[in-house]
Amino acid sequence: MNRFCYLFDIIPGSEQRYADEHATLWDGVAEAMRDAGVTEYTLFRRGTLVIATGSCNGPVSETFARLERDPVNAAWSAHIRSLMIDPTDDDGRLLFAAEVWQLPGTAQASTSS
Repeated sequence: MNRFCYLFDIIPGSEQRYADEHATLWDGVAEAMRDAGVTEYTLFRRGTLVIATGSCNGPVSETFARLERDPVNAAWSAHIRSLMIDPTDDDGRLLFAAEVWQLPGTAQASTSS
């Protein structure tokens, strides 16, 4: 299992809409994530900062590349990103965070991007 974490900000004032959009996730989005190899995915929010964490079966970069090619996920991403301040770096990649520490003995996971 490979774990990932990335961060982004949503537009101030869009916090409730962002939550509402995820409460009514489009049909096919969760299936696209699973089909791409995502095995766990959680969003946390503090103010306008969103922290996404999860795990996947294969390398993180390959998993997200497969996910980006899925038409349902691509449409969802375009829609939900309208509520975000640009969530990517200068090369168009998500702002992944490096794992610094994990409680020993809690999982046999590693990070890979």
